[in-house]
Amino acid sequence: ATVYCDDAVTVLTQPVISGSITNCDTNPATISAGGFRFPLAPAGSYRLVITPPSGYVISTKPVASLPALVGTPAAAPVILGNPGTPATAGGSYGGLFTLWGPALKLDIPLDSSSAVLSIVKTAEKSVVSTGDFIPYTLTISSGSAITANIVDHPPVGFRYQKDSARLNGAAITDPVMAVDASTLTFNLNNVASPATIRYVLEVTSGARMGAAENTATAIGATTSNTARASVVVREDLFRNKTILIGRVIDGSCDDQVENDAIGLSNARVVMEDGTYALTDKEGRWHIDNVRAGTHVVQLDLDSLPKDYEVVACEKNTRFAGRSYSQFVNLHPGALWRADFHVQKKAPVALRLSQTLSTHTQNDLTIVSLAIVSSTEVTGYSATVMLPEGTVYVPGSAKLNGETIADPDSTFSALTFRSQARPSRWQDQYTIAVDGVGPRATLKSMMRYTTLGQAGKNLPVAQVDIVNHAPMSHGTSAEVLVEAADSRPAKATNDDDPSQLMEILPYDEVWLAAAQPSVEWLHPQESFHPNLPVMNMAVKHLPQQRLSMTVNGEPVSPLLFDGAKMNTARTVSLSTWRAVPVKEGDNKVELVVINANGSEASRTVRIIHFAATPDRVEFVAAQSRLIADGKTRPIIAVRFLDKDGVPVRRGINGDYLLNEPYRSYNKHEAITRNPLTGNLGGKPRFEIMSDGLAMIELEPTTQSGEAVLNFNFNDTRKQELRAWLEAGQRDWILVGFAEGTIGQKTLSGNIQALQDANADKELFDSNKLAFYAKGSIKGDFLLTLAYDTSKQTGNKLLKQAIDPTQYYTLYADAMQAGFDAASSSRLYVKLERKQFYAMFGDYDTDLTVTELSRYSRTLNGVKSAYKGEQFGYTAFASETAQAYLKDEIPGNGTSGVYKLSRGNLMINSDKIRIETRDRFQSQIIVSVQTLTRYLDYDLDYDKGTLTFREPINSRDNNLNPTYIVAEYESADPAESKITAG
Repeated sequence: ATVYCDDAVTVLTQPVISGSITNCDTNPATISAGGFRFPLAPAGSYRLVITPPSGYVISTKPVASLPALVGTPAAAPVILGNPGTPATAGGSYGGLFTLWGPALKLDIPLDSSSAVLSIVKTAEKSVVSTGDFIPYTLTISSGSAITANIVDHPPVGFRYQKDSARLNGAAITDPVMAVDASTLTFNLNNVASPATIRYVLEVTSGARMGAAENTATAIGATTSNTARASVVVREDLFRNKTILIGRVIDGSCDDQVENDAIGLSNARVVMEDGTYALTDKEGRWHIDNVRAGTHVVQLDLDSLPKDYEVVACEKNTRFAGRSYSQFVNLHPGALWRADFHVQKKAPVALRLSQTLSTHTQNDLTIVSLAIVSSTEVTGYSATVMLPEGTVYVPGSAKLNGETIADPDSTFSALTFRSQARPSRWQDQYTIAVDGVGPRATLKSMMRYTTLGQAGKNLPVAQVDIVNHAPMSHGTSAEVLVEAADSRPAKATNDDDPSQLMEILPYDEVWLAAAQPSVEWLHPQESFHPNLPVMNMAVKHLPQQRLSMTVNGEPVSPLLFDGAKMNTARTVSLSTWRAVPVKEGDNKVELVVINANGSEASRTVRIIHFAATPDRVEFVAAQSRLIADGKTRPIIAVRFLDKDGVPVRRGINGDYLLNEPYRSYNKHEAITRNPLTGNLGGKPRFEIMSDGLAMIELEPTTQSGEAVLNFNFNDTRKQELRAWLEAGQRDWILVGFAEGTIGQKTLSGNIQALQDANADKELFDSNKLAFYAKGSIKGDFLLTLAYDTSKQTGNKLLKQAIDPTQYYTLYADAMQAGFDAASSSRLYVKLERKQFYAMFGDYDTDLTVTELSRYSRTLNGVKSAYKGEQFGYTAFASETAQAYLKDEIPGNGTSGVYKLSRGNLMINSDKIRIETRDRFQSQIIVSVQTLTRYLDYDLDYDKGTLTFREPINSRDNNLNPTYIVAEYESADPAESKITAG
């Protein structure tokens, strides 16, 4: 650990030798005999690594057996704890102690005697698996020649390798082995000090996974410390785990493999512990790291498109009478396939119609447009085209009898727009029009989108008015419900990224119908160009001349596209192409000059070109904030320039997104190229029309706040928060119960069997496992999971595993999700709109401000609520985990970087790269949050980091770069309550 001197700047040089000066204490008069001092250290849990002088060992005597007074002048020693294992020993005996504020004093008891030996034990490997051989070394020291019996205790499942023992490099007889192989005794007779014993142990199939500690000590008349060496035993590929694969097959229900080519995407396959997988575009899925034994795999009917149904293709007991659920009996190292078959329901024709009608009221004509639908639409636009010479009466628009805002108006066309509407709905629009003649024709056009489909047009409806008498014509269209995709309907051409220049609609047909007058057609005051150039169009009389200026400068004659006249030579249309504009406001002035030189009109318009984003705003009305595990959430963000005008279309950039949420464009990149697609890249956005960027996220079941961070050119940052609500759904229940009755009799080495837990494995114990999720009273969503056989007390949080651990390449483009992640046997979560309460694994998520930042991963109780005026986040956990935060300077390499602690809790790590101002270190210039397995790899046992790309020591402006690592370590200390 890094320790500072009293000036809080100078780093203490370690190791510290007791009774000697250091670079922090340079005056010998201030150092007492045997004294040592670590002046300033950050709060946290520590352990002193003690190397006694020759002839001394750390005492194994408890506090009660130590002298009451020591030193000159005599004083009572300050002893923390008692001797024990590294997990239980007190701070004075090399165990853990905690610094939390006040100064801490502790003494270290040593024993000195010719009969006392010092033993140091090391292992030449730190991570092993079944079949590996591990060389161990014992270094034994004493003040005289060594005559002693050294007893070594190999871990359970480790076996001594015959003829491997060496003393000071020379072969010796094998140690005396206990009947149950639990101890090895080495006999040393008058051996010079120090003595080195080397031997080899083999890791057998009986070894337990996890940390395996080997201890050695002297017995008999000679005593010693207990020397320890630990290794981590990792599971071989597929040794105790298995993998599930399968497909959701569309339409085929026979034994011919060639007929199974079509799969159903986005179907959700669920297991009894809440683990789920969404099928890829070929219908494939897989779930790895599954415990051997009986499980249930179920197809979530709520995830199927509305027009799909499950087909019972296989008739066997594994389905237990339900075609969408099946038992699987998995064996260690095996691969099990579980397929489901679905098919489309018979298409249902649903009606969508529009009816246009008119009637007179005083001197006005009332136009009514009725839209009736028996199908769901995701949006529609209805346009009423008025006869030439008529005028819409402002403020007269109504929808279903209620006054609404005036429709969008373009010449004689009035357009109403609507958002998504449920099945079986109807809308009636009414407007008042003035100036309708005795003979006229009104038309209405409607464009709509259904879920997952591109926009479609209804046939035109029209009303012919003859002698002021209207004739009504209704038009309808049949719509077939098709497979619903969660992707929003495709954008119109207005958002085509390849078409940034506006296209003017004034063609020969328009010119032929135009009436003689002066009209500045384009650009309108509301127009915002997408490029620093724009087109212009003016309708005028043929004998008139035009003068156009932009910001006081005449428009270049080279940009004039010419003038066109209608066949009657009564109307002329003049256009300009690619007229330059500057960023911000542009004053555009049009002067129309008559044939006699007089000024017919002078018009000034301010056209704003917004090219540089200055801030963002969250647009809730156009967002889709739902966390149902199948629908892609959409967060609508509007980018504005410094004047508050929406930024032009076509700009793209990147942003940061908090865990556990992931952007969908990053997911698509990895799907297209699983090995290299967008690895290490940030999620990106693209600005569409009206300054909107529709940010899509991967489907998720985790309700809560999605936090987006945007960086601007002047190094400013802005954070947006959007709450994803849990989606209401029908109930799903996946689970089973099983039990075994038997009789067992043990004889022989019973203790060894019990130490290896082998006695518990002779019969499967009773088991109950289930996962349930569904709506309560249509308002609350409850998720509940329980598994009596789940292994608790391990270092795994959130259930997620290293995706590279199993090398699962099954040609599907998906990863499993975990809807009930808990390191305990129980998971429960109750959700309602912007509230949830839960018990399970969670992140504290207290990251709004740097001073109150408290970001941990725990198992326990958590609740959060966000209202318009009030919100809270609360949590509580009983845990022995130790929270640590390391700041490591980048050194220009990709690693290895060593954390201050090993034995990390899996999935508790949060790694980010911070660049800080070189003159004011408290100012953070930039932050990049990294993703595990994509941007970096972490050895949880050793506490070492390796990055995909080198981490520079400084940026281009010479600002220092730091690796900031927040993580949890499996602290062996006593569990305590942590709450906030």
